[in-house]
Amino acid sequence: MAAVPAATLPMGVAAAGTAVGSAVGSAAGAATRASTLATSSSLNWSGYAKSGSGFTSTSANFRVPTLLTKYNGTAATWVGLDGATASDRYLIQTGIEEDVINHRASYYAWWEVITPTSPAPEVQFTTLTIRPGDSISATVAKSSTGRWTMTIKDNTTKRSASHTVSFGGRGLSAEWIQEDTVSNGYISAAPDWQSVTFSSIRVNGLRPNLSASQGMNIVTSPSLLGGLLGGPGTQETAVSAPNSTRDGFSVKWLATGTRTRAG
Repeated sequence: MAAVPAATLPMGVAAAGTAVGSAVGSAAGAATRASTLATSSSLNWSGYAKSGSGFTSTSANFRVPTLLTKYNGTAATWVGLDGATASDRYLIQTGIEEDVINHRASYYAWWEVITPTSPAPEVQFTTLTIRPGDSISATVAKSSTGRWTMTIKDNTTKRSASHTVSFGGRGLSAEWIQEDTVSNGYISAAPDWQSVTFSSIRVNGLRPNLSASQGMNIVTSPSLLGGLLGGPGTQETAVSAPNSTRDGFSVKWLATGTRTRAG
């Protein structure tokens, strides 16, 4: 299967109730309608992003969602570092792609590195066979030598794959995301992935102490007529508050949304 970019900079992260901008483009006039459990929205990311500095590793567990095939679209579940702000054009990540094309579902594991000079597409881990319901552990970590390794472990099949690269990101954010993927300059509509739960999240080996203010929902741009009339976009997801140990959360699918130009 041809590689499809699993993620770019978050499209239009904005505070709830404000207009949605874009880290790589713009969607002027798009009002948000984020869940009360999240204080920001994005055109293509839903989940949690923690800002700070000195982040050198991130990880989480999740189960591959079971796609319903009524709606075509492409999605991804991933963990990563950097890329959560407009000023940071770096991103290193790994996760699972979940696509519905011609009403047929497919799944695969991948890794991806984005830099200011190289918005490289995702690369598939071809040695892994991914199935819905599989328990996944995803990790991005910097070693003592300065190299970075992206690892996917399928706990159900007991198989894993990894890739090591050089990476110049500054470690300013860590992310755990369910995404509408971006391909050929467009954000995909979302297939019905039902729900995803991230658990055992770690940053630099420690619990991230997540707060609801770090959560975000996908809110797509309104139609032209809706935008002119001041109507809201479509809220595609509902992210939960953090769990009791602040190292996990769930994201629920609400709507497929529409294919949207990325910038």
